[in-house]
Amino acid sequence: MNNALIFMRKHLKISKYEKMLFLILIFSLALKIQMPEKRSLWWDEAVYLGLAENIYSDHIYHFNIGNQEQFRPPLLPVLIAILRPFFGSFEGAGTFLTITASLVSIAMIYYIIAKMYNNKKYGILASFIMATNTEYIFWSSKILTESLSVLIVSASLYLFYIAFEKNKKEFYPYVGVLTALAFLLRYSNGLLFPFFIIYAVYRKGLKKLA
Repeated sequence: MNNALIFMRKHLKISKYEKMLFLILIFSLALKIQMPEKRSLWWDEAVYLGLAENIYSDHIYHFNIGNQEQFRPPLLPVLIAILRPFFGSFEGAGTFLTITASLVSIAMIYYIIAKMYNNKKYGILASFIMATNTEYIFWSSKILTESLSVLIVSASLYLFYIAFEKNKKEFYPYVGVLTALAFLLRYSNGLLFPFFIIYAVYRKGLKKLA
């Protein structure tokens, strides 16, 4: 028993920065909970929920109310359809998904900045700025692709940094998977692929000059 307690104290020690991060996450969640529960959905939100309902009920990717909407990236509706049985409604599933993604994004930004700069203070500052940014609070409260996109793109960029700058090539497949998921979430995220190529060519050129 004593050995177990010693192990837990040694390996599961939570620093003051992790405690601060926890408070930031609680604060961010509270801000989102304060949002009015009964609100009218935006058109884009209604479209994503309609696509999710058709995937769940009819197993087709289609939503047509005056406009053909199946051109939209499919990942968000698919995830909402998967979560639907656990929440009883598509709106509940979508709200849970986007709010959870926003909280994980805040924690991820802390981790990424703390690791890249070897300074947890910078990580806390970055996560606090993100959590209190009014634009981020607003958009992450909507059943849209913003919060999920921030999460997946941030993870993809960080893993690419690890793979390229730290020469850990085993991370490249994960970069590819995350970037593909980001593209299925927002088509504009496909620009990550040429960005990675341009960055790699540029950095290798600088290394040759040095």
